[in-house]
Amino acid sequence: MKKELFIKNLRSELTGIEIQEADEIVADYEEYFSAGIENGRSEEEIARSLGDPRVLAKQLRAESKVKRAEKNVSVSNILRAVLATAGLGLFNLIFISGPFFGLLGALLGLYAAGIAVFASGFASIVAGIFYWSNPEFFSQYAHIGVHPVVAILFGLSSACFGILFLIGCGYLTKLFFQGTVKYLKFNLKVIIGEKEQG
Repeated sequence: MKKELFIKNLRSELTGIEIQEADEIVADYEEYFSAGIENGRSEEEIARSLGDPRVLAKQLRAESKVKRAEKNVSVSNILRAVLATAGLGLFNLIFISGPFFGLLGALLGLYAAGIAVFASGFASIVAGIFYWSNPEFFSQYAHIGVHPVVAILFGLSSACFGILFLIGCGYLTKLFFQGTVKYLKFNLKVIIGEKEQG
């Protein structure tokens, strides 16, 4: 494959990357071709050493999305980076998306637990206040023997614990996203290393 066709194919496959970044990538590969030609290599030989432009573009897209997720940590950026990296092959699909979505599910479960603890505390506070102001309404539950003050205090402690639990989940989410980005970067290094050795 000649330089012009390789560059054209590469540029057409660099979808999902900002235009300025795609221009920089293409300029780097044009420079790589020029340096190789100056060293006596043919365009076809250089293109063969770089591999399929579609595969190369997938890898470059994944690198771009991982860098974006590292700079601006958000759910959408992390998800894009995970999906782009998982799309590099079957190995990545199994060893990136599987653990990521499993851990994400566990994290969402923790958030749900925190919300449930807070909601139950809040409900206990409301029930205690309502019982205090309308004791005849709750007369059928009088055999339980819970004083409204106890219900309100229990509700306050439960709601506070729920809030602390959710704050902890926030810190855990931050660590999870940072760990995900580090793992994706490591994975890309392994893939690039294998390609360079291959």
